[in-house]
Amino acid sequence: MPQFRYRGVTQTGALVVGDVKASSREQVPQRIECLGHWPIEVVPQFEPVFRDLGIQPNAGAALVLAASDWLHHNKELSLETVLIATLGGWLIVKRRRVRAQLLAALGTVPGFAGPMRDRRTARIVGTLGLVENGVTLPNAVKIPRDVETEPRYVPVVDRVHDQVRSGRRFVDALVDADPVPAIAVRMPGVGDEIGDLPSIAKQAARFYEHRFGMGLDRLTGAIGPARIIIVSMVLGSLILSSMSALLSITEPAL
Repeated sequence: MPQFRYRGVTQTGALVVGDVKASSREQVPQRIECLGHWPIEVVPQFEPVFRDLGIQPNAGAALVLAASDWLHHNKELSLETVLIATLGGWLIVKRRRVRAQLLAALGTVPGFAGPMRDRRTARIVGTLGLVENGVTLPNAVKIPRDVETEPRYVPVVDRVHDQVRSGRRFVDALVDADPVPAIAVRMPGVGDEIGDLPSIAKQAARFYEHRFGMGLDRLTGAIGPARIIIVSMVLGSLILSSMSALLSITEPAL
């Protein structure tokens, strides 16, 4: 006979948890009321049925049953664990250095590396536009160091700044360092040769900001369907495992 686990209250208002057996779900409230309890929640239990019939569920169904039973008996612990993990993750990510390391790791992942490179290029090249506001070129080159969020490129920017301050051309120093694409180096180089570095640098920065925005749009458009596919596969596997376990109950009768 199927077994059901319930949560209810007694006549004195105390919360109780128990198990009852009934041939159908409709009979469960009557059985619980006969015990002097008022039902609040009723959940069917499949594991006792498997045990009574001597059926061994497959690995997927066994995992689902074990996880369901554990969560049912450890609701408070599960909620506390989720809350602590969420709070701890938020406190960790709140630190600037940790965020920088996460962004640096994200920049090495295929699909994310391109937008991250465009973002870095727009920041580095865009600071050259400050030259028209009276900022010297060495100081303009040093600004990306303070706004750079990827730790591995901070020493690169420092070397470029030191070389420019020593008298080397900005374009040559940037080519050797290779923190940005080659075309992004040539564009400011042309502006430097024609004496219009700030204007060319601003145009290059806008170009790479546009590319960065397009890259984010593509990633956002891909993440949604990928998330749906992953969730569907997980739910589908759980449903198949549960259904196969339930169908195995009817096999002895056939």
